[in-house]
Amino acid sequence: PFQPLNLAHRMAAGAETIFVSIASYRDNQCQYTIKDLFEKAKYPERVVVGVCFQVSRDDEDSFLLDLSAWSHRIRTYFLRHTEAMGPCYARSLIQRELFMDEDYYFQIDSHFRFVQDWDEECLQQLKACDSPKPILTTYASSYTLPKDYVAGES
Repeated sequence: PFQPLNLAHRMAAGAETIFVSIASYRDNQCQYTIKDLFEKAKYPERVVVGVCFQVSRDDEDSFLLDLSAWSHRIRTYFLRHTEAMGPCYARSLIQRELFMDEDYYFQIDSHFRFVQDWDEECLQQLKACDSPKPILTTYASSYTLPKDYVAGES
């Protein structure tokens, strides 16, 4: 099970934590989003992912990749797809059930790809804002799957 760093430990270690919220409705790309997120973070140890999977028992293609290297940093909430009530509801579940007062809250789509060192880049941009409560927002760029894409392959 996940053991969150307490605030005193985070301050002593100088490690700012980032919680990444992902609402996923039957999206087999979510596993690749999570993999890419950890592989491209400069400091993956400061990243925690909270995912609300809204899935069917038949959605095996959503769970093909081995994410065990980061399992201690991934918190999940499962909801039957027939009980889903939209992305805002899923995001509220994530905030209420999975968020544990990390220093930063980052909300993304379940089909997303990252730039290298994205975590450091986001924190630098926030620190450059002349505001006591800055917010970074954008409409993410699209991406295209390769023509030879096969689900479950890296």
